[in-house]
Amino acid sequence: MKISIITTCYNREATIAQAIGSVLAQTHPDIEYIVVDGASRDGSLEVIRSYGNRIGRLLSEPDHGMYEAINKGLRLATGDVVGLLHSDDFLFDRHVVADIAACFERTGADLVYGNGLFVDARDTERVVRDWVSGPYRRWKVACGWLPLHPTVYIRREVMEKVGAYDEHYKIAADTDFLLRCLYERHLRVAYLDRYVVRMRMGGLSTDKARRRQMWREDVEIYRRHGFPGVLLKLLKMGWKVPQFLSVNKLTRGRVNKLTRGRVDEGTRLQATETLLTCLSSTRQLVPLSTFFYFLRLGLWGETPEEEEMPLDEGDWQRLFALSREQAVSGLWIDGVSQTACRPSEALWTQCIFHLLHIERMNVSLARAEKAWLDRLVVRGIEAEVFKGSSVACWYRKPQYRSYGDIDLVVRRGWERVEAFLREAGYVYRHEEDSLALQDGRVAVELHPCRETVYNPFLNVRLQRMLAADRWGVELYVACLLLHVRRHVLSYGIGLKQVCDVAVMLRRAPLDGRKLAEVLRRLHLVRFSRALFGFMEARLGEGFRFPFPPLHGRPERLLEDILFKDGYRLKMEREALSADRRQAWKRIGGNACFWLVRSVRLWRLMPGEAFFFLCQKAAGRLFGRGH
Repeated sequence: MKISIITTCYNREATIAQAIGSVLAQTHPDIEYIVVDGASRDGSLEVIRSYGNRIGRLLSEPDHGMYEAINKGLRLATGDVVGLLHSDDFLFDRHVVADIAACFERTGADLVYGNGLFVDARDTERVVRDWVSGPYRRWKVACGWLPLHPTVYIRREVMEKVGAYDEHYKIAADTDFLLRCLYERHLRVAYLDRYVVRMRMGGLSTDKARRRQMWREDVEIYRRHGFPGVLLKLLKMGWKVPQFLSVNKLTRGRVNKLTRGRVDEGTRLQATETLLTCLSSTRQLVPLSTFFYFLRLGLWGETPEEEEMPLDEGDWQRLFALSREQAVSGLWIDGVSQTACRPSEALWTQCIFHLLHIERMNVSLARAEKAWLDRLVVRGIEAEVFKGSSVACWYRKPQYRSYGDIDLVVRRGWERVEAFLREAGYVYRHEEDSLALQDGRVAVELHPCRETVYNPFLNVRLQRMLAADRWGVELYVACLLLHVRRHVLSYGIGLKQVCDVAVMLRRAPLDGRKLAEVLRRLHLVRFSRALFGFMEARLGEGFRFPFPPLHGRPERLLEDILFKDGYRLKMEREALSADRRQAWKRIGGNACFWLVRSVRLWRLMPGEAFFFLCQKAAGRLFGRGH
């Protein structure tokens, strides 16, 4: 599918390069890029011409406004689908156009629209408005709702029937155009639930000096289409209020956490590749993409691209702290070592000693794993290592995978395990169906099976598949995915577990069809696709996914949980429960928390979320856990 993208420009020397760069970086193979310049008097034209033939069509001549320039571009367009990108704005990421094309092909829609972010004109990492359009309903249009115009893409043949932009209007012609598309004509409309564009504040429709003219034009347009003009304009403004409130709420949340001595690095804004937050210094924000840049180098060891990293000492400390919190510090440090970027000598020395500690602990754990397996074999107990060294072997540098507990899965002889532990003098405790103990400095957990699920019917199927022992490494990967999903639903997930899945998908000898069948049998498809979307967006390309990755809101939800609801959430919930001395308050608070969490994750795992709540309720009422 050929996509035509039109950018109009007049005296935008400072921003046009970013707009052009965001289009040229797209992964979609068939893009026709048209730039219409209104005979700019600054250096805009020189910037545009510097891209040479990478820009499909360039037209530079005087015009009477933006909409005349857009209409010129539309007459030049030859693509199947047409979209706009203003010279002050830029596409959200490099997969936007590919996702839009896929949405057209999947739905057969005439028009596709998505979400957008308004960002500060000077600091494009600071989000000012969060425009989540929501699903299309014709009655909503009659109540003032319209999608964000630059997120709208329309088939060219439909565009020719709807008609061009009315050049009589200088600011609000897009309102007239969208009313014709979404209300007067019965087009097939699809909502792509993902961010499409970032728009700088200060454009035609957000410039304070022109808001009065926009008010007059909007009122006139609504009246022309048979609506009460002033009322619809007020309703249209009302739809925009939540866009400001969501951002303000997030900002206030950060400040409140700071006053309590905690800094929240994970917010919804991070999902838009915005932010690692720190309000304790003048330089407050570090792009989260910087963190993933180093992590990708540590994971895959690919030749680093030359990137400018203007990081101060506070930034490096926060990145290092985030890598430890997410249990990927070894990989992150290895990634940094492959570049010319370095923190201060004192912090880098700390990183090196931390890396050496990880290496030593991994050597000790490998020895302890072997010793435990040998001891169990002597007692007639057959076991295997789950996670740990069994997945570390797929890493480029296994010694840099952050260490954790020793997880041993008992395949035969589970009934003899407790007797062995008592005779050996170990003090152990029951944790649901497993046994946990401390062996010197090493924590050991013994499990009767690799993984379980909350859905009892599906759990029977899973245990039969594990017992059959014919699904090989594909079932092992599925168990890793189940492990990640279980912790996403409860709490205590970090990037380490996601990296475990990523390295096996990329390096293990997997049969794609067999893996797809396993995931279908275990009802893991939708969650896996969301996780694949996160991996593709953050951990790079080159994966062999059994299903197409799912981008948009599910991917952002997972990122929000990883960075906001990670290991820290478990500690916060336990501290909160300990502080509530009255039982009814503690029980009520926990019930509300788990209910909200299950509803939030319902779309990703409906069956598991339902049975998770049932297990929690049964545990409270009858003293049963999972």
